[in-house]
Amino acid sequence: MKPETIKERVKKMKKALLATVLVLALVLTSFSVFADSDQSILSRVTGLNDDEISELRTQRIGYGQLIPASVLSEMLDMDIKDVLELRQAGKTYYQIAVDKGITPEDYKNEMLEKRNVYIDEQVKSGAITEAQGNLIKERMNDNIGSCNGQTPGSGRFGGGCGMGGMSRSFGGGFGRSYR
Repeated sequence: MKPETIKERVKKMKKALLATVLVLALVLTSFSVFADSDQSILSRVTGLNDDEISELRTQRIGYGQLIPASVLSEMLDMDIKDVLELRQAGKTYYQIAVDKGITPEDYKNEMLEKRNVYIDEQVKSGAITEAQGNLIKERMNDNIGSCNGQTPGSGRFGGGCGMGGMSRSFGGGFGRSYR
């Protein structure tokens, strides 16, 4: 392999900066979406009502944990609070899925589908542009393929399984929540 040129490094840094700006825009605009909507986007995607989301938030459950928890809740026909309890006991969402007999591919497919619905709802509400949504979905699709439950993601740009740079959105750690 030949070493990267300065021009290639600058190009990568520009892409990373653009993705970071898009993620920041998503985070900042989504808080206004929660405040302005009778039924928040997250509520529509997870099936939780806004009061349930608020209750979970008081228990220090991040917004980013609600989608993977809701995916497992539906797949396992479990109460979401039971799934969150397993997560708080130290298991990753990926581990919970595998331990309960869900194939990694089924889990990743369901997760990606629900995340895509969330992004589509963000676009539909005007919180992000279609181009931003497409970029986010592209990065999620690229990243989810390498998800194996072992990938460290918390606090790293593009870390975790699937969110592609949204690892700290909504205070919940999307990167961490996939694992």
